[in-house]
Amino acid sequence: LIDDSESMQHDGKCEAATKAVTDMLCEMKLRPDGGLIFRVGIIPFGDVIGVRPDWLGVLAKDIKEDEIKFLGEHGQTDFGQSFMYIERLCQAYEQFYLSRYPAPLLHPAPLIVFMSDGRDTGEVAPVAIANRIKSMPLSIGVPPLILTVGIEFGGDTPDENLLKRLASVDEESGRSLYFHISNANMLAQFLAKSCSTGSSSAAEILREAGKVNPDWK
Repeated sequence: LIDDSESMQHDGKCEAATKAVTDMLCEMKLRPDGGLIFRVGIIPFGDVIGVRPDWLGVLAKDIKEDEIKFLGEHGQTDFGQSFMYIERLCQAYEQFYLSRYPAPLLHPAPLIVFMSDGRDTGEVAPVAIANRIKSMPLSIGVPPLILTVGIEFGGDTPDENLLKRLASVDEESGRSLYFHISNANMLAQFLAKSCSTGSSSAAEILREAGKVNPDWK
C-alpha cells in the first residue's frame, strides 16, 4: 500500500516511492527463481483505493516496472479504508489460494507494506482492522505480517505513534515493524532488500532491515 495522496507530490516523494517499488520488483526478478515465487499487489491509496487488476496478486515477473508511476493524485489519506480493503483481500487470498496451496506450511507469511508521509484523515479507525489482520487464521499456520513505513523528507510528518500501532511486533524483542525513513535512497534500499526475501517472521524482517540501516537493529 503506497500513499498516493496529494502531499506525496512534494519534495520528490512520489518519485522516491516509484523508485522504491520498481527496485523491489527488480530484486525479486534477480533471484535464482526469477521472481516466480512472489505474488505481488501494488495498491496506491488516498481517499480512494487505486486498484489495477494487472498489479494485484500477480507474479512479480509479470509486472512491468516502466509502467509504475505514482503521481499523488488520490486526494487525502484514509488509513481505515485502506486497511478494510486489505482485510478483504487477505480473506480472499486465503479462500482462493492459500487454502488450496499444495504445501501450505512451506508458504511464507503474506507481507503487507504500508507507506505514508502523513496522518490519517479517514473516519474509520484503522487499528482494530489491522489487529484483525495480524491475528487472521490462515492455512499456512501464521497470520499476515504488517510492516509500516513513515516517510519523512520535506515538510510533512508521519503519525509515528499510529504507524507503530498498526505494525506487527516481533514477540522476542518487542520491536514493531515500523521504520522511519528520511531520504529517497533509504526508501528504495529498504523496500528492495526487506521485501524481496520471502521472510516469514518479524525477526527475519528486522534482520534484513538492519542491513540497510544499522540503527534499525
